[in-house]
Amino acid sequence: MRRRGAGLLLAAALGLLALGGCTQSSVMTRVGADELHGKPLLLLQPSLLAPTAEDLQTRVVQRIEAGLAASPEFGPITRGTELAQRDLPLEVQDAYKVLSNTLSLTGVSDPELARRLADGLHAELLAVVQPAFIPCAVCESGDELWVVGQVVDARTGRVVVRVHLTAPAPDSSLKALQALADSMSEDCLRELEDAFHLRPHRQRFTALKRLATG
Repeated sequence: MRRRGAGLLLAAALGLLALGGCTQSSVMTRVGADELHGKPLLLLQPSLLAPTAEDLQTRVVQRIEAGLAASPEFGPITRGTELAQRDLPLEVQDAYKVLSNTLSLTGVSDPELARRLADGLHAELLAVVQPAFIPCAVCESGDELWVVGQVVDARTGRVVVRVHLTAPAPDSSLKALQALADSMSEDCLRELEDAFHLRPHRQRFTALKRLATG
């Protein structure tokens, strides 16, 4: 597990975002990259956290999703818009919607809902990206912008990667927040890529393990 700053974003839920808590940035990886690299990602649709502008959330989510799709560190990417075009069982649709809301609003995953997606969509990893503008009158830094990315093991519902980035907002105008959000989106993507990136010695070990298990 890697730690950055003073500590981890504890099971501290993204719901605390709405309360204006001031938490230092952190990156947490609970499993090795050999358990993540190249696996397909099902992207969940985050709920909007007021007073975050919808345009700002869409900008961040789309930039990071595009980066995930273009990166060699990740397997195939499935977006929610693609699922909307498929004739899925009602229980799978409901599991997708409820887990998207639960994970993006509270930071807590639901094992049963995750397993439904694993079984119904053959999903291995679930991911959600959540930006939030935090008006923070009690923080020394003032208003803040947060970008949180989380990856869940679909079979267990366990959050295996969490990237939580926080930066002081220059001002609350949409233009200023968009510029900051673009930079933070790139940082978040780099952190996720790093969590999934196999170092050369791990690549060799993984390749040998696959040969041995045939």
